[in-house]
Amino acid sequence: MEGASVAISNCDGLAGVIRTEQEEFFIEPMEKGAHVTEEHQGGRPHVVYRSSAVKKPPANYSADFHSRGVELGGLLDLETMYRGVEQNMNQTRRSRRQAVDRTYNIEVLLGVDDSVVQFHGKDHVQKYLLTLMNIVS
Repeated sequence: MEGASVAISNCDGLAGVIRTEQEEFFIEPMEKGAHVTEEHQGGRPHVVYRSSAVKKPPANYSADFHSRGVELGGLLDLETMYRGVEQNMNQTRRSRRQAVDRTYNIEVLLGVDDSVVQFHGKDHVQKYLLTLMNIVS
């Protein structure tokens, strides 16, 4: 599909973003539990939903920076990060036409605080960060 882009991690199920010219979709595996069982051949069920269906909480800019009560938006953060990277890429594409081709290496250090671990769960934080970096690349 022309004009579409996909950034998906396949660690323990599919998780990521599918973007077309008209809409963005998120995909994530359903949590294993009593109502979700992994079939031997069929694999694991997933949830796909439009980004427009995600309700954004109102921003609270007066909250203390060190507050532990601030909740992360989970995939909302993923969406915000994706849009920011997309804007930066569009700006650098224009200036890149005059630049000399060079190879660059970028080292990235990712850190999370306790609220991220609480939101995503100790077992899923690494997968969440890898999915973010997949979108960035």
